[in-house]
Amino acid sequence: MGHVSSPRPSPSSHFSSQPPPSTTASGTTDTTTANVVDAHKQVLAGSIAAFVSTVVCHPIDVLRTELQIRTTGTTARVCARRIRDAEGFLGFYKGLSAPLAAQAVYKA
Repeated sequence: MGHVSSPRPSPSSHFSSQPPPSTTASGTTDTTTANVVDAHKQVLAGSIAAFVSTVVCHPIDVLRTELQIRTTGTTARVCARRIRDAEGFLGFYKGLSAPLAAQAVYKA
């Protein structure tokens, strides 16, 4: 008698992005709760990503704006030193509240 192997699950079943549905006390499957929790996690992850992106990219935007304002032939390095010497490291984060507020409204 030959060896009978059990059917293998399809590869797509291993990579399902949906969480397994929860079972209620009555034995029925409640997918609504699982979907709501998953949606909250996605919103939270998106909000954190937007916050981090804004905080990381804002100094570059400040430097770009300063370079656009100054019409003399200056380099990014010279302009960055000028900001650091005049305002300190936090000078690169001036005006950060407006982009953070915009991201909060955009993600809400």
